[in-house]
Amino acid sequence: MYVKRDLIDNTEQFKTKHVIAKELVKWAIDKGLNFQGVLFDGWYLNNDLVDFIEQNHKTWVSRMKSNRLIKVKVENISVSDYRDSLTEKDFTESIIRDRKFRLHSKCFQVKSLNRKVRLVFVQEYDLKKKAWTKVIVSATNHVAWRSDKIIKSYLLRWSIEVFFRGSKQHLSLGSYQMRKLTGIKRHWCLVSLTYVFLQKMKLESSLLRKLSHQLKTAGQMCPYYKDQITEMIVHFAYRQFQDNKNPDEIIKALKLNSPLLAGV
Repeated sequence: MYVKRDLIDNTEQFKTKHVIAKELVKWAIDKGLNFQGVLFDGWYLNNDLVDFIEQNHKTWVSRMKSNRLIKVKVENISVSDYRDSLTEKDFTESIIRDRKFRLHSKCFQVKSLNRKVRLVFVQEYDLKKKAWTKVIVSATNHVAWRSDKIIKSYLLRWSIEVFFRGSKQHLSLGSYQMRKLTGIKRHWCLVSLTYVFLQKMKLESSLLRKLSHQLKTAGQMCPYYKDQITEMIVHFAYRQFQDNKNPDEIIKALKLNSPLLAGV
């Protein structure tokens, strides 16, 4: 886990995100995990990490920032300048996982990486807006890969993006007000467990499978479960009322300890 320098008593133990990324790859290799390559965000694309990955005979796929310099003919130009020089004829259309893309792929020497990599310039067709999205750039050291395989590989990261977005927006991943590391770790674990629970219920519940076209994300499932719990409480209170329980007894049965509800 990345911990800010000011939260660590011994600053010598501080690790940057790039160092942690390298350690994660090393951990997977040392554990003997059978994996072909490493997939990461463009923020982590640096010589130290890709050197380590390639020294261990693994491939890597990443996003590439538009300000990186690539060699075109005899001069170095930015990725963005090359991208802006492309025309519609330079792209080929491809259907990947039922999504429509336009792809342009070519190998370049990347100055900051001191190596040749394959870049894929990608646009996706937005069905809602009925227009092509802006061009993004993916990169890999596997120069022989087809462009559609590179994009298929990078799309595997999408579930990670969905997890973080859903956890932050609906499960309060970034809303904790703690400074102690133990409390932060506990909060992270609870959020992760909640997310796993939601995904598990979506897979196992026959009702949720029928509603899968409506309940696809954590944001859609949270209100659903909130409504289910509210409905259960209402039915429970009604049954208690039918058994001649008074409001105070029902509140006590629900274990509601608010001073206001307790009549204090």
